[in-house]
Amino acid sequence: MRVGKTTCQKCHRPVAWVQTRGGKKIAIDYWENPERGDYVVSGRVDDLPVMSRVPKVHDAMRLAGVALFTCHFDTCPARKRFRAMASNAPTPRRAHTQRYLRG
Repeated sequence: MRVGKTTCQKCHRPVAWVQTRGGKKIAIDYWENPERGDYVVSGRVDDLPVMSRVPKVHDAMRLAGVALFTCHFDTCPARKRFRAMASNAPTPRRAHTQRYLRG
């Protein structure tokens, strides 16, 4: 996993990989988005920024200059292609069953 600026494989926009408080790695838009952003940096783990989702971003946070970021999947123009890839990928159980059905 690359830390820092990289690009989306589908739309080629700049993104950064971060970790959520739950341990999941997600791509966020590289540039701050004070209008739509709902993630804030809340720490670092293994050299990755840890992001926390703020369900209700208050105007006070924006006025205070808190850096707000957006999950790239929410803004990616190619997100439909990602969903298509995910829906076509066989689940491990289905792949396991298909192997036995083929004989």
